[in-house]
Amino acid sequence: MAAAERELKTKRLPLRVSERQRAVIARAAEAVHKDVSAFVLESAFHNAEQVLADRTWFQLGDDARDRFLELLERPVTPISAKPELESLLKKPSVLEQGSADS
Repeated sequence: MAAAERELKTKRLPLRVSERQRAVIARAAEAVHKDVSAFVLESAFHNAEQVLADRTWFQLGDDARDRFLELLERPVTPISAKPELESLLKKPSVLEQGSADS
């Protein structure tokens, strides 16, 4: 049993669903032998963990990690040393060009 399932549950999370959404969720819950509340909670919690993990955690092998750290620690190259990049960054963005037409 996961730690989240052993925690005392004292908070409610009400939500509104359409009849179609309720039916699909109920069928899926039944397919995995869970009640709708347990199915929704487990699904939402798992998805929330994935979303947050994608924003805070990544893994690299030893070689990739070493290369990543090497890139982080190298001196910053002045933009003037990269004329094509400097030129690109001086151009108005597509959003800025679009607002000039309005």
